[in-house]
Amino acid sequence: AFANQTYVKECEVLVDTYLRSLCQFDLQLCLSTFTPDGIVVSPLLGETAAKVFYEDLFTNTSNVTTKLHSIFLPN
Repeated sequence: AFANQTYVKECEVLVDTYLRSLCQFDLQLCLSTFTPDGIVVSPLLGETAAKVFYEDLFTNTSNVTTKLHSIFLPN
């Protein structure tokens, strides 16, 4: 049970960091939630390197509001 609780907490921290980075337009913080070769799959752009995607997103977005409803984790 301890490992599972640790995993859940790590996931919560990761999601919180990601959402906070979006609201703060913090590219480095956002990229810290991805692996160095992380990609984003976008309906408009297809597969794009996370760095390229978020640089473009932050350049072309003026306001972000997020609300976390729940986190789904595998059993």
